[in-house]
Amino acid sequence: MGVQLFRDHEQEGSQFPRHMFRFWCFVKDLITGEAENHKNTAETANGRLARKYQHVSIGNYLDSEHYSPSFKYDYLIPLLWSMAPDRALMDFPVTSLVKYLWNHELYRDDEPDWVTIPGGAAQFIRAVTEDHPDDCKHTATEIAEVVPEVDGKVLLRTKSEEFLFDHVILAVQADRALDLLGDSATPQEREILECFRTTQSIAVLHADTSLLPKQPTVCTISNHDDETPLPRQEVHSTSKMCLTYCLNRLQQIPEEHFDPLLLTVNPIHPPCPDLIRRIDEYSHPVYDAQAVKAQKLLHNIQNKRGISYCGAWTRHGLHEECFDSGLGVAQDHFGAMLPFEFVDWWSLPTKRPPANPWECFTRFWLFLMWFCTSLWGFLTATMDLVLEKRRTRTKGS
Repeated sequence: MGVQLFRDHEQEGSQFPRHMFRFWCFVKDLITGEAENHKNTAETANGRLARKYQHVSIGNYLDSEHYSPSFKYDYLIPLLWSMAPDRALMDFPVTSLVKYLWNHELYRDDEPDWVTIPGGAAQFIRAVTEDHPDDCKHTATEIAEVVPEVDGKVLLRTKSEEFLFDHVILAVQADRALDLLGDSATPQEREILECFRTTQSIAVLHADTSLLPKQPTVCTISNHDDETPLPRQEVHSTSKMCLTYCLNRLQQIPEEHFDPLLLTVNPIHPPCPDLIRRIDEYSHPVYDAQAVKAQKLLHNIQNKRGISYCGAWTRHGLHEECFDSGLGVAQDHFGAMLPFEFVDWWSLPTKRPPANPWECFTRFWLFLMWFCTSLWGFLTATMDLVLEKRRTRTKGS
């Protein structure tokens, strides 16, 4: 499924295969319900299922269905770390999570085929800036303040200069945008932007393979390390979230020409200092119920007072959505024309999952196990009640 869990550098045993399968069954059921809704058959059972969970958070769903803490913190949160790097993921709407999982094909047992742009994100920047003269590019220029003027212009202040523009796009995190606006922010801008929180993360580029599982066969592109002792208890996660990415596999970098390139986020155990190549600290948006609600209100401050906002935080935090968000501002606020049709993948109708005989058999087996367990619990509880009544009668006589 893309994330490998290991503790003390040993592979974690399979504690939650049943819970994991149950969750993926739920994902497929909910997506099927959404597909039925697209067919205007909203009264089907699955259609009702999709509406039932429309306003339910991930945490509430997992609690109501009695998923284990191990499944929650050792599987789901590491899998979706890029959406919510702290435990705020539990407040995320479960229907949004399902669509994210489905559109990224994370329900598959094998690895999907991903398409990448040669050269990475640097190609985005080159394409945007190559047709502009150098005197219009102000790189490494820290902006100190953004002040909307009465006449509709926007004043940008640096430490030594001032610039006046017709329109300004703030392609920064929401909290940074609010800092730039300062006292000039309106009450509505402040109320909306304050809903978007961020969390700090440390990323270490290194070549220390001791941060990977000892068994090469269980090493995947993304590996989750956890310092929490077993058995996992239901706590408000005091453990650190630590992920190590194998960049050689992720970005197809030949290891014979380079050292093993590993990127560890929030390392629990520091890599060997001699093998560290770079250390960066960055902020990452947090997606909780408050942020999701504020996203629906962004249009109230977008393209107002000569200011627009863009960034992954305006959507779902994915790298590609930085580009999508900026492109959306260019189209919606400036009338930019594209030589191709832009399709937002998040708005695409999902397809009904194909029938799978093995899945049907496994579902039946899980149902049978649940039925037998429930029946055994009922019988033992009934026997205990009968025996208790007999003991009471014996004492009375």
